Amino acid sequence: MISLGGFRYPPKLKAIVEERFPNQNISWRIISGRDAKFRYLKEIRVDMYQKMVRWLREISPDLFIYLCHGKQRSLGKGFRMGAGEQQHLNQLFEERVKNS
Repeated sequence: MISLGGFRYPPKLKAIVEERFPNQNISWRIISGRDAKFRYLKEIRVDMYQKMVRWLREISPDLFIYLCHGKQRSLGKGFRMGAGEQQHLNQLFEERVKNS
């Protein structure tokens, strides 16, 4: 089982990053979410997760992959869970362990 997660950080960290790394170019790709934490734009997150899922599936096609903080449906294909199954993650873990 693998849980995928993206880089998120609190608002105070943005100013520190910009001060310490004035020539970096990632700030314009990051937005504030409903939880007030900054994260990559959705299109970047979708691309990132889809690439990671593809690479992981090349190694192990039956690997149980899920998003640790995300909404499965909004980020595209490749995950074993649908958006409505997020609340049943513990049950899915238990079934996976029993079938291993």
